[in-house]
Amino acid sequence: MHKSKTSSRLFTILLTLIMVLGILPISTFAAGGTESTIKVYMTFEGYNLGQGFYIEPTAIEIPAGSTVGEATILLLSQTGA
Repeated sequence: MHKSKTSSRLFTILLTLIMVLGILPISTFAAGGTESTIKVYMTFEGYNLGQGFYIEPTAIEIPAGSTVGEATILLLSQTGA
């Protein structure tokens, strides 16, 4: 019966640890912390108007935590549009 209590406590501790780690944001575990960058792919297209791509799919690197507006401005400045 003693072994049953020990395994039950171990299971409870493990389950609690999993639940606590599950609520932390993934950026907590990212290398580089807040200074890291992410790569996103952006495009501007007019397919519903039959006009194709205005800007072809382009990969850009932005600081983690940037907004879509900031990424759009960076894409437009890099492509000269």
